[in-house]
Amino acid sequence: MSTDHQKYSTENQADAIREYAVRRNMETVRTYTDAGKSGLKLDGRDALKQLISDVQSVAAEFSAILVLDVTRWGRDFRYIEINRQLRKLYPEIVEGAIRRIQEMGGVIRREVTNDLIVLNEEIKVSVVICRCVQTAAGSNRWKLHLDTGLLPDITIVIRMDENTVAPLDYYLLPAIDIENPKIRLTDNNHLALEAYRFEDLEPFFMLIERTEVPEAA
Repeated sequence: MSTDHQKYSTENQADAIREYAVRRNMETVRTYTDAGKSGLKLDGRDALKQLISDVQSVAAEFSAILVLDVTRWGRDFRYIEINRQLRKLYPEIVEGAIRRIQEMGGVIRREVTNDLIVLNEEIKVSVVICRCVQTAAGSNRWKLHLDTGLLPDITIVIRMDENTVAPLDYYLLPAIDIENPKIRLTDNNHLALEAYRFEDLEPFFMLIERTEVPEAA
């Protein structure tokens, strides 16, 4: 339940839901309330996050969820579904890249605490998947906030298509050239960013491929 842009207070919503449950002989075992929080996103909505966690766990003590206006949830659950897709896609892309590097003779170590990929104990690589967000005018936006605390040498940014189904393209961002960790991508970007854009990861594999140097006689 939320209060933003609604004609009902959380108290009135709770009363209406409780009356509905009583009329149908349903027992209310738990109430989740995010007072004064917007339905546009999950940020700060701890009760909703807890509800989602409880539903996904096997320990949930209820079999039905009652909400006064289910349309208030639509945007949040769309956001959740997108994030679920990204979480599923992330390991597939990373594992695919790791296999390719190993096939090329590279040695990979993954740091458990931050998921950095350390290549040949020489280069640190971070992989970021960036979902597409459409503005009210219908334009596409991709917002990045690079974690500079990880100190990767290269950040691979995977820009997703409008439906978050497949990668649209890739950006190979070297730390030495990125001054601002907050980056906003559009359908058409400045040359300073487009210089790092590629259709696939082949340029990255070419970049890290080792070449044997023959010894002088």
